[in-house]
Parts: sequence; C-alpha cells; structure tokens
Amino acid sequence: MFVLIVDDHEDNLYLLKSLLEGNGHSVGCALNGKEALEKLAQASYDLIVSDILMPEMDGFSLCKKIRSHPDWNALPFIFYTATYTGPQDEALARELGADGFIVKPCEPDSFLAQLEDLAIKASSKQASERRSQSNDEDILKMYNERLVRKLEQKMSEMEKEVQAKLTALDALQRNESLLNATQSISKIGGWEYNIKENKLFWTKETQRIYEIDSQDIPDDTDRLLELSLSCYPNELRSQVENAFENCVQMGEPYEMELAFTTIKGNQLMIKTSGQPVVQNGVITKVIGYIQDITAQKKQEKEKEELQEQLRQSQKLESIGQLAGGIAHDFNNILTIVMGYSEEIMASLPPDNVIHQDAYEIVKAGQRAQELTRKLLAFSRKQLISPQILNPNRLIKEFQSMLIRLIGEDVEFITILAEEVNNIIIDPGQFEQVVMNIVINARDAMPHGGTLKIITQNYTVHAPIKPFLREIPVGEYVQLVISDTGCGMDKETQEKIFEPFFTTKGQTTGTGLGLATVYGIVRQSGGYIWMSSEPGKGSEFYLLFPVCNQEPTDNVKANDDAVMMGNGECILVVDDDPHIRNLALKQLKSMNYNVTVASNAREALKMILENGFRPELVISDVVMPGMNGKDLADLIVLHNPNQKILFISGYADNVIQNHGVFDDRYPILQKPFTKQVIARQIKSLLQE
Repeated sequence: MFVLIVDDHEDNLYLLKSLLEGNGHSVGCALNGKEALEKLAQASYDLIVSDILMPEMDGFSLCKKIRSHPDWNALPFIFYTATYTGPQDEALARELGADGFIVKPCEPDSFLAQLEDLAIKASSKQASERRSQSNDEDILKMYNERLVRKLEQKMSEMEKEVQAKLTALDALQRNESLLNATQSISKIGGWEYNIKENKLFWTKETQRIYEIDSQDIPDDTDRLLELSLSCYPNELRSQVENAFENCVQMGEPYEMELAFTTIKGNQLMIKTSGQPVVQNGVITKVIGYIQDITAQKKQEKEKEELQEQLRQSQKLESIGQLAGGIAHDFNNILTIVMGYSEEIMASLPPDNVIHQDAYEIVKAGQRAQELTRKLLAFSRKQLISPQILNPNRLIKEFQSMLIRLIGEDVEFITILAEEVNNIIIDPGQFEQVVMNIVINARDAMPHGGTLKIITQNYTVHAPIKPFLREIPVGEYVQLVISDTGCGMDKETQEKIFEPFFTTKGQTTGTGLGLATVYGIVRQSGGYIWMSSEPGKGSEFYLLFPVCNQEPTDNVKANDDAVMMGNGECILVVDDDPHIRNLALKQLKSMNYNVTVASNAREALKMILENGFRPELVISDVVMPGMNGKDLADLIVLHNPNQKILFISGYADNVIQNHGVFDDRYPILQKPFTKQVIARQIKSLLQE
C-alpha cells in the first residue's frame, strides 16, 4: 500500500514511516491537513493515517474535505491520535466518514494489524456508506463542541504550564535571593570571564567586596580587569595577573590569599580563585570567587594568641605544681633543722660559740623559709590569712619604707582615690606585691626617674582579656604602678611572670619576685597584666575584687617568749619519725606531757580502745592509710570537745583535697618556730 501519513510532529512521522516501510509499504508524509491535500493532488494513495490536532488544518477538517471530494471520497481514512481520545471524539470521527480510530500509543504489531484490517473493510465500503445520515449542521455542531472542549482543555493545560513556569520563576528568584543572601553572609562573591566574548561578569557580592556601585562598573572588560587588579598591592598585582592568564591559556586553576584595598580605600584580606571551564577540549570560560576573609584572619590571629596564652598559663601552672611539691619536702626538712637548732640554742648560754652557730643555722632556715614561701606564693598554694583591708591605708602605712627603698634620685608620686573600696587580701602579701614591683621599677631606673602608684575604683562592664585570663564583669579596685625606666621588649614581657626568669643576672636576682606577685594576686582572686616599651618605662595593672564589708583590725602578737604549759597531755600523730622526735623534745621542754603515734590507726587505738584522753591532738594532714581529717572526725565523734591542731608542709590544694579546710580544725604551716606553736597550743587549750 501507498500510505499518506499526516502528523505535525516529525518524530511521529519518522516512527510511522519506518514501521510501514519496514513492513513493505510505501509512505508519503505531510505535516498538516493543508499539506496533505497538496500531496493527494500530486499522487494517488491507498490509505490515509492522520493525527487530529494540527496547525493550519486539523484532522477533522481534512477528513471532511476528503469525504466531500469526488476523487478522494472512497479513500480509506484512519485517525491515529493522542489528543482526541474520548468516545465523543471517535463518534465525531465516524460522522465525518473515518474508517478507523486508533489511540496513541499503540504497539507496532497491533497498529499494523488494525491498519490492515481497517484497510480491507474500508475498501469494501461505498462512498455513501462512509458517512451517517447526520446533516452537515449536526456534524458542525459536534465539531464545534469537540473543538471548544479541546480548546478549554488546552487553555487549562496552558494555565497549568504558565503556573508551572511562574512557580519555577518564583523558585528561581527565591534561589537567587538565597544565593545573594548566602554570599552576603559568607562574604563570597562570584565572577565569570567568557574568553570568546571577552566578557567579565560579577555577582552583587563581588561588587560589595570591591565597594563599587553597578553604575560605576566599566562597560569595557579590559578596563574592568584593570580595575580589579588595581585593588591589589603593587608587589602582588603581577602574581594575580599571571595566575589569571595561566588559567585562561593553560587551564591552571589557582587560589590565593592576599591583601586587598577596596575602591573606597578600606583594607581587607581576601581569598581569590579561578577555575577553567572546558568544553570539547577548549577552555571557554574561567569562573571563580572572591571572599572577604578579614574577620576570619582576625579570628585566626586571636586563636593563635589564645593558644599561646593557654600554653603560657599551662606552663605557669605546671611550674607552680612543681614548686608546691618542692616546698612541701623542703618545709619538712626546715622544720627539723630549725627546731633542733632552737633546742641547741635553748640549752646553751648566749655567749657560747655553739649557741652562735645554732643561731646562724636558725637565720639560714628563716631565709630558706622565705624562699619556700615565695615558691608557694607563686604556685598560689600557701596558707594565708586574708583580711578585709583598705588598699590606701596599707600603702600609706609603708610609704615611708618605699621611699627609703627607691632612693632619693627617684621621684615618688602617689595618687590615691579618696573613696576607694575595700579588698580582701593577706596584708603581708599585699605589701610583698607592692614592694616587689617597686624594687623592679627602681632597678629599671639606675639614673633616676619617676615612680607612680595610683589607686582607683574600676568597673569592668564587659569581659576583657588583657593577659592570660578573662576578667569577668564586676566591681574592682585597680592598682597601677608605673615607672619611667628602661622598659621591656615583647619577648621579655612574655616571660616576666615566669619563676626563675630574671634580667638582673644570676648573682643579683632570684627570678621569683614577679612570679610571686602573680601568684599572690591570683590567689587573692585578682588579675595582673603589664604594658611596656623599650625606653618608655613600664606599667603594672592590678585588679582586686571589691569587698563591701568594713576593714578587719589586724593585731599582731609581738611577744617572742615561749608560752609554757601546765602539764597538759598532748598526742602528736605524724608518720615522719624525725618530726615526732622533735615534737616530743620541744613540747616536753614547754612543760607538756607528750605521747606520739606513727599513724592514725595507732592513735585511734590509744584513744578508743585504751581509753587515752589527751587534751590536745596535734596531727599531720597527709599520712599513709587514714589521713588527719578522718582521724579528727572519728575522735570528735566519740569526744565532741576534743581539741585538734593540724600541722602540714603541704600546699593548701593538697590539704583541701584531704578535706581539712574546716573552721573547727586550725592548721599550722611548716616550718614554724617554737614560739609560734607554743602560742597556738596555748590559745587552743584556753578556749
């Protein structure tokens, strides 16, 4: 058969043509009804297969034309449609004289079978049989109804399509807004360079980074590229230009972090990159980004500073722990050395040579005791007696001593606030803090200068971190000690609070002065930092938390005489035999009845099982097995009125770990003199 296929979709024409020709048929093709009539005028066909919905002339109109033509009215006509698929559509097709109605899609074998069957049936029909008895008016009405319905359907589909496009456009606009917002938040701008067209495109964020308005961007790409490069320092400009050219010509990607100056002159740090786009082996574009990383670089710098501060803080802390451990062992040794030296002195007349030698040993022990006190002050682990004090009053009390200390060639100025608040600190330690800083200031001014001490109330409104620690919000008293001396470089300032670091030489300085100051200030809940420049002097800033209570009256005992006992019974508990023997010797010489125990369990057995009732128990804190605190609690449980005195060479953090910080149990820090322990014992027994 010679078949004419009518369809406005070339893909459909191609598929049907291939199918029919592959099964031995000849095929002619037309894209619409008008073209089909032209084909029919040029050649004779055995069968027409037509779509319905087509431009210029649809399938219904084509069928009607053919059935009204005297030469073609007997030609078999079959509809093959995917648009008009309902029973009313098929009814109209039959009214128009169609011989068949096949709905797309259809399997090839089924399509061929239906086509051949319809062709055979159609060939036996007469032209008069191909149309019903309906008149043209009825057919036109049906046609118009189907056309209107299809138009309505198409309108609905178009509305949906338009809505879908609007939704897609809205999503596109939303994505663009989100992209712009994301770029703005992350400060990343994009750019694209079209090599063939020599066009450079910037996103809005790129314009913001460059600080240039859209209307001021040059239209000429070469001028825009030149403008882009002008924002980099001269020494880096060629580096950026070469990287861009290598990317354009050889496809080498790049990424760099560089200093950058915006069009308006603001200094930034940026990250810029370029990536080639290759199509069919040819570099067609270069795309990249530019990111403002100024804040990120600042944060990285701050992080590095914080890490360095943390390392410094950890170093100070570890050295402090070592210092505390050394001080404990040394305190035990000093207790024995000084104790026996005092016993030797007590047994000999003052003019005896051995008495004088023993006195020198005691003085050396006192100097060693001062060294351990400094070590413990640095490590913030020594036992102290903090009191509520007014810093102005303390400074005024030892001002004359400070003047003598610094010498006549140094001008001494104090600026003390009238209504400065009170603080809590050990008075001796406060004096030590001021004196150590003043001595360093004096040594920094060998040819004279000015030393100034300022006090004032100070409010921290937001957390600040001038040195190793963050200072919280609150009310403080600030102490500023400044000098006009030689000053310090940055490297020296970083080590100034480290123990054993000194700029005075090994024969002059111990390196514990400012380390002790740091420890005392921190132990008192305060903060310290300093600023200095070579040749411009130094300033030390100290902050102490405010105490709103009234100052404590500090009464010091001046009586150095050893207070004697009246035969009271004392139990001494210590795991160190040397300490036990010394305590036994000293307390007996004070007219006490003394019993010793080597550990807590031995002491408990004496008291709980043997009925021993000492009037005072003197116990070490840290001992093998049961510690002094647990021993005291068990004794007091059976005898609530039992007097307890703790002695320890350990630092206060170790004592605190053993739970001894309790108002009921006083603590005496080793080493101590015979007068001190005698006074403490007498005070407890008289309560």
